[in-house]
Amino acid sequence: AAEVSAAVAECQAGYGGEAGSCQPADGEDSFPQHNVTVSPFQLETYEVSYEQFLTFMNILGPGSHRNGCLGQPCMQTLSDSETSNVTFDSQNYSINPAITTLPMTNVTWYGAQAYCQAIGRRLPTEAEWERAARGDLGYIFPWGNTWSPDNSATRRSTTQEKVSVTSFPTGASPFGVLNMAGNVSEWVSDWYSPNFYSQPQSAGPDPQGPPTGTEKVTRGGSWDTVPFYTRTIHRQSRDPLSPTAAIGFRCVADANSAANAGNTTASPLGSNIVNTPGPLSFGIVSVAVDAE
Repeated sequence: AAEVSAAVAECQAGYGGEAGSCQPADGEDSFPQHNVTVSPFQLETYEVSYEQFLTFMNILGPGSHRNGCLGQPCMQTLSDSETSNVTFDSQNYSINPAITTLPMTNVTWYGAQAYCQAIGRRLPTEAEWERAARGDLGYIFPWGNTWSPDNSATRRSTTQEKVSVTSFPTGASPFGVLNMAGNVSEWVSDWYSPNFYSQPQSAGPDPQGPPTGTEKVTRGGSWDTVPFYTRTIHRQSRDPLSPTAAIGFRCVADANSAANAGNTTASPLGSNIVNTPGPLSFGIVSVAVDAE
């Protein structure tokens, strides 16, 4: 609670939250603080790009965006939403070549999960996401406890628009994962409940979130939010079938399956952008994490 109050004050007095934003109530679902243990896992270094996701969509085939992801819509095209950058010409899904390395957005939760499953991975749990973002020292931002406008894309950053998934290495988490603050918010696997952290099932090994719900958790904030919402402990939520231009995702692999899942010959969809490091951030291990 004290951290939330301090973050609200910093937002309103420092980096300038708009009227009505950054209220104490916005952070009440992030506590009470509690210990969580997560099993070994490996998280992708980068958010999934347009290039990667549209490769998946074109394999699924024409019209699959309407109901081809776990029986649900996968994403929005330009015909569905003016904020989408994806064109569908009745045969192929395409994007302006100039933005292929930007993170995929206007993707439903089901589209994100289906993509991850197609390459032998899954969406991370909320606890896994927070562990990867905070590191051993429990950082408030992926790079530390002090906000910097040069480490991520937000409404109050040096860069205030969506950028390549390989951008901002200076803002990497302690495990080397990029853009866990800003750029795009990220779907995780959990259903959302505002009081889940008060429930016994939120603590202990590998929490999965509530068994049911109406909204899915998103983490990390985006280019369209002020830094308050990009804090590693901050929770937001969204209807899984209501994608936006500010929500993307990345995949996770269990430690015992991660090595083969990243092979670019066997799993081309799981590779990262050409001429970048490998697709997985290694070294994330089972430890206790304060999941505020």
